[in-house]
Amino acid sequence: MKVTVDGIELDLPNGTSAIDAVFAAGQDVPYFCAHSYLSPVGACRMCLVEAGTPRKGKDGNLEVDENGQTKIFYFPKPMASCTMQATEGMHIKTAKTSETVAKSQAGMMEFHLINHPLDCPTCDKGGACELQDRAFEYGYGASRFGFDRRHADKHYPLSDFIILDQERCIHCKRCVRYFEEVPGQEVLDFIERGGHTFIDTQEGGLPTGFQGNIADICPVGALLDNVARFRGRNWEYDHTPTTCTLCPTGCAITVDARNGRLERIVGRENRDVNEQWICDAGRFGHTFASEGRLTTPMIRVDGQLQPATWDDAINAMKQGLGTVNPADIALFINADSTLEEGAALESLADAMNARSVDHWPRYAASVKSTATLTDVATADGILVLGADLGEEAPVVELRILEALRGGLLPPEFDHGTAIADLRLVERPARKPEKVAVIGKPSRLWAHAGTQVEVHEGNPLGKLMNADTDELKAALTMLEKAERAVIIVGADVLNSTSGSLGVNLSDLAQRLKAKILAIPAGANANGLAALNLVPRSGGLNYAQLPQARAAFISRLDPKTRAAGFTVVHDTHLTDTAQLADVVLPAVTNYEKRGTTVNLEGRYLGLQQAALNAGEGADLIRTLTAVAESVGIRPKVRGLKSAQSLLQERLGRSLDNLPEQGEVRPAAPEFTAPVGAAYTPRLWTERMMDKNWNVTWVQHVENLASSGWTLPMAGPMPAGGND
Repeated sequence: MKVTVDGIELDLPNGTSAIDAVFAAGQDVPYFCAHSYLSPVGACRMCLVEAGTPRKGKDGNLEVDENGQTKIFYFPKPMASCTMQATEGMHIKTAKTSETVAKSQAGMMEFHLINHPLDCPTCDKGGACELQDRAFEYGYGASRFGFDRRHADKHYPLSDFIILDQERCIHCKRCVRYFEEVPGQEVLDFIERGGHTFIDTQEGGLPTGFQGNIADICPVGALLDNVARFRGRNWEYDHTPTTCTLCPTGCAITVDARNGRLERIVGRENRDVNEQWICDAGRFGHTFASEGRLTTPMIRVDGQLQPATWDDAINAMKQGLGTVNPADIALFINADSTLEEGAALESLADAMNARSVDHWPRYAASVKSTATLTDVATADGILVLGADLGEEAPVVELRILEALRGGLLPPEFDHGTAIADLRLVERPARKPEKVAVIGKPSRLWAHAGTQVEVHEGNPLGKLMNADTDELKAALTMLEKAERAVIIVGADVLNSTSGSLGVNLSDLAQRLKAKILAIPAGANANGLAALNLVPRSGGLNYAQLPQARAAFISRLDPKTRAAGFTVVHDTHLTDTAQLADVVLPAVTNYEKRGTTVNLEGRYLGLQQAALNAGEGADLIRTLTAVAESVGIRPKVRGLKSAQSLLQERLGRSLDNLPEQGEVRPAAPEFTAPVGAAYTPRLWTERMMDKNWNVTWVQHVENLASSGWTLPMAGPMPAGGND
């Protein structure tokens, strides 16, 4: 259809909103309430435009003016462009070409600011506030109101993680719509009417899971991340776009660091993975990255671990590992390590002829995913088999709920994701009959039409021998679906049956369904393509105490090898305290590299500006281990690791697209595991002891611990002033 915006003619697809037409023309219009993944409601009335369309006369032809030009009939008043659909021949005027629109938007901005407090110098949103920016661009620049502003609660906790400042709220309703439409939790709403309106939640606060997203989408400083509150101003942060590796989903995030500390994590858009949402663990569980870090190597002297230099640590490893055959040294790493780190370990293990190599957590079974997260969001039949998504992959749960409300994905334009998708509606009707859950009770049960509780035995076996009405209903639902997806979790993948993969494949083929298997580790899919499992005669991770010597990277089994033990970790864990040598590591927030998520998507990691002291990533640490056993490693850095991976996997990892890239699955290495894996999203180190402490108590704790304000040291003498 043809649409004209400020004299610029456009050719747009049917159903496009007027606000997207404006941005498609390269023009601008302010908005606070519209959001790409929420229903448009026109609450803020800032996106006003003049709009008109041609009209047919009695003869059936378009009416023309005295010059023979098609006559445009404008609405009598400016219209909210986020709730208006652009139509064939429509003409739209923004503030750039219409004095009426400019005056209307300035008036609306004045209404928004009437009772808004002047908190900008102390507000955490300062510098990234949509209200600040739009007031400067579209406001009058001066206030005509001298009366005292409305006052309300300023530090009102909705939960341990979210603080509400009711004075700053502009009633855009983004947060209310988010809970209703995305996680499907009606826990937040407007209370009272008119000038007394405020938002509040039910008793008990906001549910943990996805509540932190409202801090991202709030256009002002009304809803704040309590973990990052008062940590810094937005222009003081170093913003690093990277990928979250707390679970196998691979959500896009931005890491905000200041003075070498990780202060905040916010969600970043990746339409194909997490859209714009992240879970609370990924948002709030980052405090460990800056608290209690191990910053220097430690070696055991007279039975006690003592700080040391890297040279001292390498010498200690030479002495401890010098009497051990390199082939007998066990090499165990965390399954969230990058592909490049995995390649470095595989290369070193080959050079050492090491047999005991493993990554953890992992499953013994090999099940390849054939579905993407977009397939999940657009499916018309979903079976969740033996998975607690809240612990294994929380954002997958949101994509399932997206399927329940119709699987409507917002279109994409040159200016990005559609700002207003007119197909989305408030309080959307959901179709729970499209989802069946078989396994242990979980959060998703409240939204599923069919629930089958299985506490013992493999849920897949129960389904294959459907002997109840619920199991038969689940199979019938998948058989009728045209776009069926089976999501497989830990209770199935922990199976030691060698026929698991065949059974799943046969089931999917019979039902014409795609499979999405949730791996145990964040990069377990990627590391499975490398030979990082026990070789012939080797030990697995559960057999660590039997190893003659061991190197353990960022794992905490709370035990050690029978002989010399080297631990590489970010903190002095229980395992590190048992080690002979402890080497400081970096977190995944501080790495450059590649990870592969649950759908087989290759995603990049970028290095945030955090102070890790003398901490080193796994590649550099393995170089030190190789030196201690007298081997020159083939991989000594990121580039050499990527070159090896290109030879090894036949694919380049340079210049991955921002949204990642799904590539065909490579052949996998498998081996038995010594223990079942129980997924747990929130680990102990992610829990901040200060979350339930008031600010006064926090200050008192700092004072009692002898904390002093960090001050810059004296300037060196000399120099040209």
